[in-house]
Amino acid sequence: MIRDAETQTLLEDTIGRFVRETLVPREGEGEVDETDAIPADIVDAMREIGCSG
Repeated sequence: MIRDAETQTLLEDTIGRFVRETLVPREGEGEVDETDAIPADIVDAMREIGCSG
């Protein structure tokens, strides 16, 4: 759990921007539905912003 408000805000902003700029534009392409897999470039981008375990 993030206890620092500034860190929490930065994380929320980063994820929100990623969703708006990367995920939403690709949503209509249907690649995930067709392949039943998340494209590797999206997984790599998620790693770059710290969204991976």
